[in-house]
Amino acid sequence: MNGPVWKLNQVTLSGRPRPRLADVSLEIGPGLTAVLGHSGAGKTSLLNLLVGFERPDSGKISESIERSSDRLPLYWCPPGDGLWPHLTVAQHVLAVLPPGGNPQTKTAELLAAFNLADKTGSYPDQLSQGECSRLTLVRAVASDARVLVLDEPLVHVDPAGSRKFWEPLRRYCGEESRTAVVFSTHSPEVVLREAQQVICLSEGRAVYSGSVQQLYYDPPNADLAWCLGPANWIGEGDLRTWLAGHTAGRRCYRPEEVAAQPATESPLVVKSTSFSGSVAELELLDERTGNTQRVFHRPAGNLLVAGQRVVLHVVALLLVALFLAGCTSASAEPQLSVRTTNSWMLPAEEAKIPTPRALHVGRHEELFVLDNAGRVLVYDLAGKLLRQWWMPDYSVGKPEKIFQLRDDRLVVADTHYHRVVFFDAQGNVLDKRGSLGHGPGEFIYPVAVVEDDDLNYYVCEYGDNDRIQK
Repeated sequence: MNGPVWKLNQVTLSGRPRPRLADVSLEIGPGLTAVLGHSGAGKTSLLNLLVGFERPDSGKISESIERSSDRLPLYWCPPGDGLWPHLTVAQHVLAVLPPGGNPQTKTAELLAAFNLADKTGSYPDQLSQGECSRLTLVRAVASDARVLVLDEPLVHVDPAGSRKFWEPLRRYCGEESRTAVVFSTHSPEVVLREAQQVICLSEGRAVYSGSVQQLYYDPPNADLAWCLGPANWIGEGDLRTWLAGHTAGRRCYRPEEVAAQPATESPLVVKSTSFSGSVAELELLDERTGNTQRVFHRPAGNLLVAGQRVVLHVVALLLVALFLAGCTSASAEPQLSVRTTNSWMLPAEEAKIPTPRALHVGRHEELFVLDNAGRVLVYDLAGKLLRQWWMPDYSVGKPEKIFQLRDDRLVVADTHYHRVVFFDAQGNVLDKRGSLGHGPGEFIYPVAVVEDDDLNYYVCEYGDNDRIQK
């Protein structure tokens, strides 16, 4: 199915003291769609309408799920686990498996995938809440339904452990003939990692419905930007003052897109700072105007402290820029016409989706990408991930340039480690050259490497050196 699975037109569902859903109009298509919102936002009410458990008081819902005798059209996981108290774990799976094949083997495979292989004979009241959540999801996957509607799947499973239990569901959605999975959640991290489309609910109203990537990088307003985590929403008049290297027309910059670096001559002074995992928050004072601004960024190295002067600039994110700008410009200068565009998400790293810092098209139609997790990712030109490896060190800061030499070695400007690192095409370290300093062969912040026709290579630096070394 390529068209919408559901269409909602001005749907309202009554409630007290306000409607549970109010004038909701949207479409839900194939793939994974997340319904995101706080408790009481209307997530469960929306799912209840989709599966027909409730009917709207006004408006219209139309559904187009293929019906056939060989396959369930729809499977619904309601709030809570909805498990059958009189059946064992294995019997839950056997009860919903489609006919054919080897049901015992299939049951064993599914239970192993969800780490329930040692619970086959247990009943629901003998399971933990996390085990019940996993059994609920494995039963849904086992049903082989054309559409799954899941109300907060894996809600009782710890975030670190839940990632691997999404993988079987991901495989299910990726197979041919699958149509849609709609799931509710209150976790932005799950939406970013698992969904292609997202519906944001607030007080019973659909405040956003569309692409996850669009909402993350180009949200309509500041409130919606925060639906997917910390965001820097900067007024149009303040961009030049606060953020160097910004893109015309962009208002939202995510923490991984903003670098904050000490600078002795800057008018921006740190008033306070806090750190929570991978994101640091700065309160900055602009001495020129007396205005303050809160900034969220991903720290590289030691945390900044109150009283330090800093500069802010946009980290080079070429894939994001291409996605947002499409290589077009409003100027009268000559423009490059783009026939087709493609974009893809980088592979997740734990609960985060890293962003690209640099890319280079190599000698053999391979695309080399550096990301802000410290990885080198190698794709073919169609976007298929071929291989990946980690930089030797990356906790202090991430490199900013990769280049393939004519002998097929790869050289990386390892910016915050004051060196260049040489790899073979498979990611094995061949050599490391350079150290911190001002002399020949020493670097402050190497940021780019290129090669000339005579096989000399050139390293560009910024920092106190601000030079090119051959």
